[in-house]
Amino acid sequence: MLLSSSPFESMRKIGQNYLVPFLFTLLYALLPTSNSGIDGYAYASSVKWFHDIFWPHHLLYCPVGVSVNSFLNLFGFYPDVLSMMKVVNSVSAGFCLLVLRSCMKALEIYKSNYFVIFCGSCFGFMRFATENETYILPLFCSLTGTLLFILYGKTQKLVRLLFAGICFAIGVLFHQIHGFWYAAFGLILLFNSSSQKLKKGAIFIVPGALLITITYLTIYVSLIKNQLIGEKEFVEFIFRDVYSGQVNTQIGLNNIIMTPISFIRSFIQVHGYMKPLIEDYKILLLIPLGLIIIALVSIKSILKNGYRREPKMTIISNALLTAFIFQLSFAFYSVGNAEFMVMLPMIAALYLVTKFAIPVKPVLHLAFILLIYNMIFGLAPAHFLDLDGSKPLYSIIQKYPNSEWLLREPQKLENMFEFNFGPNSKKQQIMLRNIPDREEAKNLIYTDFLDMKETLNRGNLLNKVKREVKFVAYHQEAIDSFGFFGGKRVIYKLSLKE
Repeated sequence: MLLSSSPFESMRKIGQNYLVPFLFTLLYALLPTSNSGIDGYAYASSVKWFHDIFWPHHLLYCPVGVSVNSFLNLFGFYPDVLSMMKVVNSVSAGFCLLVLRSCMKALEIYKSNYFVIFCGSCFGFMRFATENETYILPLFCSLTGTLLFILYGKTQKLVRLLFAGICFAIGVLFHQIHGFWYAAFGLILLFNSSSQKLKKGAIFIVPGALLITITYLTIYVSLIKNQLIGEKEFVEFIFRDVYSGQVNTQIGLNNIIMTPISFIRSFIQVHGYMKPLIEDYKILLLIPLGLIIIALVSIKSILKNGYRREPKMTIISNALLTAFIFQLSFAFYSVGNAEFMVMLPMIAALYLVTKFAIPVKPVLHLAFILLIYNMIFGLAPAHFLDLDGSKPLYSIIQKYPNSEWLLREPQKLENMFEFNFGPNSKKQQIMLRNIPDREEAKNLIYTDFLDMKETLNRGNLLNKVKREVKFVAYHQEAIDSFGFFGGKRVIYKLSLKE
């Protein structure tokens, strides 16, 4: 009897361990976004044309893409690189959920799959699992480092601490933002009251720090030697975005406004396109209303029936809380950048289960609420709808080669041309950043700036007063138009008045 039932028992265990991550991987892979952003096209272009491979703030992301693409080419597969990278992130997201479940099991959490479903259904995670972006692979590395750190806490085996630090370091090489997660765990380990804390801190920090330094230094020297970058200081190369002015260095009202908005969007999608979506399909209004009621009841049940655990594995709890604070603080500093909050739901879930006994049924209810809501208002619109009109605009621009364009998103269109035609394609279309003065205006200018309503988004909120565009010196002739989900866009030809 035991022999006959063992295959079924094995299948049941496999299902418990792998089914939920597998189903989420399938979901992400089947519903990739059709509205890739500026960076999505830029990274795909780097992989496809093998140029500007090493972006210092996410050093290893494009090299992984090149490796996967080259491997597939060996077997006669020549995939669309943009789509391929989305699949890479979908699969990586599945592994994130698998490691998250392992963390929950190591923490001896009952019905750990419920928490995995919750985290896998959060919009921030879904968003980047279905896009060519750099935030899922480092998350997998940091979660793996966290798992090894938890296992070290249970067994005190220093080899696990060593490899935990190495995994965190690899996460930093995939994206520098994960340095805060790594630093949080390192600081808690150093300030822990246990014996040999300096030795343990050195084992955790030093090999990872050396790996990061040696990797950056090797690539830096190689790029200099092959004249792929100009002469610059090593530190300037590592923090290229800071030196180029792409990182915010001031704190103002926008930080206070955007941080809570982006934090909420880490869990549920909130976007301007939802208004016309509900207007077109009014029945969809019932979904958020119904889900709000279920969510309130579930949260009330959690607060009523949950209770604080007996202190156990305090170092893990403190490290997770510190990591959450560090990551959220830098996201606040970066004007509430939602991209830097993708890890927050998972860190929060791991921290909360270490501190509180949480009733699992309400968690499952919340998880399914998130899943349904974010599929309907997040994944489905991004996959099935044209939300910004960039693709038809791209087709129209091709009708007018060697022309000058004044566009609302010039960088995205440049990246689309570069992805399809190579790095030199930027020379075929001139993307203006401002309308020329009368003395400089010699050619016809084409623009999408006139007569266009925009859906509310982060860019609009941060730039309420757009650049001042003065068209009074130009004749305005509508020459083309196209429709997309956000409305109708008209293309105008501008010619200088006599």
